[in-house]
Amino acid sequence: MAKRTASGTPARTRPAKAPGHPGVTGPPASQQSRLTRSHTAAIAFTLAASATGLGLILSQPGPRHPLASEARLPPTGPARTQPAPSSSSSPAGPARTRHAPGHAAGGTSPAPRPPAATRSPAPSPTPSASRTPTPRAPRTPPAGGCTLTSSVVKSWAGGYRVQFTVTDSGNAPISGWAAGFSFADSADRITNSWNAAIAKSGTAVTASNESYNGAIGVGGSTTWGMVVTGTNSALSGLSCTPA
Repeated sequence: MAKRTASGTPARTRPAKAPGHPGVTGPPASQQSRLTRSHTAAIAFTLAASATGLGLILSQPGPRHPLASEARLPPTGPARTQPAPSSSSSPAGPARTRHAPGHAAGGTSPAPRPPAATRSPAPSPTPSASRTPTPRAPRTPPAGGCTLTSSVVKSWAGGYRVQFTVTDSGNAPISGWAAGFSFADSADRITNSWNAAIAKSGTAVTASNESYNGAIGVGGSTTWGMVVTGTNSALSGLSCTPA
């Protein structure tokens, strides 16, 4: 029924206007329903494209009313909700369970570990017995040695005088000595001697120290001599032995 005013005249019905545009009449209701469905389909397509990495598509397919872009009617359909990933999309296989430290898989506690071995301090080394030095036998001092040399001091017709020298050539002093030599001719005879006790047998002659000249130090020497009657003064076999 038409509405009436206070004066009884029927009220004038104004056609619907598009929001935001005064004086512009919007499309019929059936056309608005189609536009709404088209907007819904376009938004669903845009969301699907953005989910696959193609980016947001702003174009809207389908027939459009000349004023549809200006009307910008909000979508009336339910918002598209992206379903949560189902368990079927997970890779096959049993789920890995993270266990807290100290607990084995399956909920059972691990066997207790044995206590760590206690290191005992190393025993201090036992001092070895001291080595007793073996006493050495007393060193015997080396025996002394001596040598005998001779020289003709003076000679004349029928005789000559010879001097002998006894030298300690060893490493220790000597307390006596005995010397010897041989004449070249058994006819030679000793007429006089000094500083030695002389004995002759054939060509061999021996001499020994006197009481005052027997001791000779290392490197020291003493002399003794004789007068010989003869013509051959060559002597041989000179020797000396410490007494």
